[in-house]
Amino acid sequence: MMRSRPVLHICDGRIVVLERVRTRSAAADRLTELAAGFAAGQPCDVVVQHLDNRAAAGLARQLAAAIPAAGRIRLVTAGTAIRGHPGPGLLGVVVALLE
Repeated sequence: MMRSRPVLHICDGRIVVLERVRTRSAAADRLTELAAGFAAGQPCDVVVQHLDNRAAAGLARQLAAAIPAAGRIRLVTAGTAIRGHPGPGLLGVVVALLE
């Protein structure tokens, strides 16, 4: 059976499935694409949240290349509010636009 990885999105305070991808690398690529689209060349800070996922540093490098206007790109362990939904292996991206 093929496993899919959900790409989740927070919409109106709820966590919803935006789409599903087949591989972890496809998930990282899609997260990068979504984050770069959201930043749209504007100055921003980026946070990569993870939960026991060694791919987090690679995702941070990928985001740095895709979002040239990013100031800081930080790696953090995901907080307790989000941990229960995806569980171990979580990769998440937060883009904070700067004014």
